[in-house]
Amino acid sequence: MQCIFSERTDGDLGAKNALTCLKTHHNRHVFFCRHGIDHPHNAIVCHGSHVAIAQRDKDLLYHGSDALVTCDPALALALSFADCNPVLLFDKCRNIRGLMHCSRQSIAAGIIENTIREMSTLGARSTHINALIGPGLCPSCHQLDTKRFRSLQRKHEGFRTTMSSTIDHVWIDMPATITTALLALDLSGSAITSHDTCTNNPAQCTHGTDVYFSCRGDQWIAGNHHRNNLAVFL
Repeated sequence: MQCIFSERTDGDLGAKNALTCLKTHHNRHVFFCRHGIDHPHNAIVCHGSHVAIAQRDKDLLYHGSDALVTCDPALALALSFADCNPVLLFDKCRNIRGLMHCSRQSIAAGIIENTIREMSTLGARSTHINALIGPGLCPSCHQLDTKRFRSLQRKHEGFRTTMSSTIDHVWIDMPATITTALLALDLSGSAITSHDTCTNNPAQCTHGTDVYFSCRGDQWIAGNHHRNNLAVFL
């Protein structure tokens, strides 16, 4: 198995953007050719809870899906991300893979639980699944006002925050939140690893990097869309 995270030098690789932007479509073509990837299956994420099962006889674009799972080792799974963590899941005993987009909204909607459930329907066992939490905002950059955070908590109690949280704002620790949810689903702690890279730019975060695009670090650009990185699971 191989995972690839695109970088800023690869250009905007958002699948949704590629539907309307010729430049993005070209960037994706160049990226996939360079890595020898044919006919990748793409989740068109919407910060929801839907999980699609990727199959050879299906369309390559899965609209409204924040996760893909498959038991076909020949399929490449892909999704766009900026500050939200992509998470790769793999049951090596049964060669079953999952790739999910973990935003605050998708986690609150149940994307983690739904993805593990769909992998289980294909024959995976939670105790055999390894997880890699990809790059995203670090806790010191993931600030949210308390009112919106309480709304999220009512939907999902597993969100983890840092000690620096105040009455008006909280700072969310997404890697810890994702890890907590996976542990509750019987994954082993030793089977969960984190990329530990903040996608925010170094000017705003001491842990940041200019390797990846960042919604928070780059803000919005002309064209009414932000630039996206790509996570690919082979």
